[in-house]
Amino acid sequence: EPEGDGTMVYADGDVYTGQWRGGLFDGQGTHTFTGGDKYVGGYRAGLRHGKGTMFYASGDRYEGGFKEDLRSGLGTYTYSGGKYVGLWEADMREGEGTDYDPTGNTYVGQWKKDCIQGKGTNYYADGNTYEGGWKDGLFEGHGTYHYADGSKYVGD
Repeated sequence: EPEGDGTMVYADGDVYTGQWRGGLFDGQGTHTFTGGDKYVGGYRAGLRHGKGTMFYASGDRYEGGFKEDLRSGLGTYTYSGGKYVGLWEADMREGEGTDYDPTGNTYVGQWKKDCIQGKGTNYYADGNTYEGGWKDGLFEGHGTYHYADGSKYVGD
């Protein structure tokens, strides 16, 4: 079983180069997948763990923390025309985060299970702003909608 530093080329075409312990990826390594994805970073007991960068075949990229093979802690996910910077738990956006979307809108606030939920502010590309409660990505409860012309709506 592999131990120390080394490279393994798998029958399916995947390649891992890095540190091994007890036959498992452990320490720093690079795993290149046949589908075009690539991970560079830390491993523990065969799972992505600690700091790392995942390059997706689609062109998307995640850079940040991993725990037991899932995105966790502070991380940045860059996707076509946009970017999310914030907290992750169990591979989902969770807690405080900021999303810059491809249409020019920016959301700053709370997330739950990969969805906008809780308190937050959305800054729209047209100059309007909504500040207040959110549930499942939609306005929820009390909030204030500020229009670019200076007028505002306050309500539930």
